[in-house]
Amino acid sequence: MDLEKLLDQSTSKVKRRVEQELSRAKEEALKLVEQSYLKSLDHSTSKIRELTESSKERIEGEKARLDVENKRALIDERNYWLDKAYSKLQEALGSYFASKEYEEALIAIIKREITEGVEVVCSPRDVEKVRKAIGGFKNIKIRTSDKIIGGIQLYYPEISMMKDFSIDLFAKQVFETNKEKLAQILFEGE
Repeated sequence: MDLEKLLDQSTSKVKRRVEQELSRAKEEALKLVEQSYLKSLDHSTSKIRELTESSKERIEGEKARLDVENKRALIDERNYWLDKAYSKLQEALGSYFASKEYEEALIAIIKREITEGVEVVCSPRDVEKVRKAIGGFKNIKIRTSDKIIGGIQLYYPEISMMKDFSIDLFAKQVFETNKEKLAQILFEGE
């Protein structure tokens, strides 16, 4: 055999081994790249999930906070208009206090409920009406209060008892009883 053939065979063998080694190295490199890619993809996916969940939680928290703020604002607005309606009711009662019907009702309560030693609390506007109704009773104190818009309160000091016949109490009771109906009319249009 000649030297050239031997050299060719030898070169050919080395070339095949090198090609095989290169092929194995290439396959191994591809596996490493694929593993690295999958690891990186998994890490990125995990990070994206975390960020998405974190953002979702923040958004839900913000939404809950805004819902609470909105409800507070609606309640405040509702209460404002209900208070305004109550104020209008008190204003409307002004003409009732000047009526004969009111004076007769006030006198009837006083005559029915008054006893010696009682303290009568009334609005400054009603002092003369109360004095007129008390008539011949003695030892009766009359006090005025700007907190009473009409009617009277009777305090019996001997038994530490208060009877409230004030229009304020009556108006508040009627208003509170009908507050939800009024709210429906004002805010739901019924």
